[in-house]
Amino acid sequence: MKLQLPFIAFWLLSASASYAQTEALPPIEKPTAPASEELPLSNRPLNNAIPATEDPMAAAEDTVHALTTLYSRRRVGGISWIAGSTLGGVRVLTAASQKKTVSGSYGTAVVDEGASAGGIAAGLGVMLLFDAYGASKLARFSAAKQAALIADVRAGKPLPANVRHRLKPRFFKQVVVPYKAVKYKPV
Repeated sequence: MKLQLPFIAFWLLSASASYAQTEALPPIEKPTAPASEELPLSNRPLNNAIPATEDPMAAAEDTVHALTTLYSRRRVGGISWIAGSTLGGVRVLTAASQKKTVSGSYGTAVVDEGASAGGIAAGLGVMLLFDAYGASKLARFSAAKQAALIADVRAGKPLPANVRHRLKPRFFKQVVVPYKAVKYKPV
C-alpha cells in the first residue's frame, strides 16, 4: 500500500490538471469608438463592481471574464472535493488494514484486530458522498456549459437567474491580463 499511495497522488494531480484546463475563448473585436464618458451610476445594481461604459461589447467582455472566473473556481472546487475525499478514504482504508502493536511490561505483541466493517463502510460512504458532490460541481460548471453561456452573452441574451445570482462583485474586479504573443525562433 505504501508504494501505491504515490501513484494514487500522481493520478489525482494529473486528473485534476486535465479537468482544470479550459479552452481559450476567441477575442471579440471591439468598436473603435472611445468610451471615455461614463454613464451616471444611479439606478444601476452593483455600481462599484460593474464599470459604467457606453460600449456594450466592453460590458459583455467584463461579464465573460466574470463567468470564466466563476466557472473555473467552481470546477477547481469540485476537483478539490474529489481529491480531498479520495485521499481521506485512502487514509481510512490504510488505517483499517494496519496491525496494532501493543507494548507492555512483558514485551511487545502485534495484535491483528481486523478491520471494523462498520467503520470502513461509514468511511467509504462519506467518501462517496463527498466524491458525488465534487462530481456534481464538475458537471454543473463544465467547460461546455461555460462556452454555451458565453456564446449567449456575446449574442446579447440575458444571463439566467441561477447564474446571475452567483456572480459576485469580486469576479468583476479581478484584473484581466491580456495575452501577448511571444515570438521565438526554433533552434
